[in-house]
Amino acid sequence: MTGDALDAMDQLSGDQPAVLDTTGSVIYTGDTLLTRLRETCQVVYLEAPANWREKMVKLYCDEPKPVLWQGVFHPYVGESHDDALPRCYRDLLDVRARAYEALQDVRLRADKLHDGVSLEAFVRRVADE
Repeated sequence: MTGDALDAMDQLSGDQPAVLDTTGSVIYTGDTLLTRLRETCQVVYLEAPANWREKMVKLYCDEPKPVLWQGVFHPYVGESHDDALPRCYRDLLDVRARAYEALQDVRLRADKLHDGVSLEAFVRRVADE
């Protein structure tokens, strides 16, 4: 995410609801951009409950993609990469969850939105929190 997206948000009128969907790595963009994000937007943390997190681990381990590990991937001595991957990915999810919690204005459980929610319904849910 760059400042361009936040510039676009600044241009919207106050009565026009909008959602800026950041990547999961937004927490690594640095203090300057995160401060601007919080000043420009109401930050909603979509919390993944435990059962979802286990699905996330399985999906990732079945088909790994590039990830910013930020020092969290650390196999034990003698531990194979395949054995370390799910353990370290769980650790990464924990680290990220704490960072998202620190950034949030509002927290919603992702499983409550899973079946799809219109923009208007999402904005109402955020306003109700």
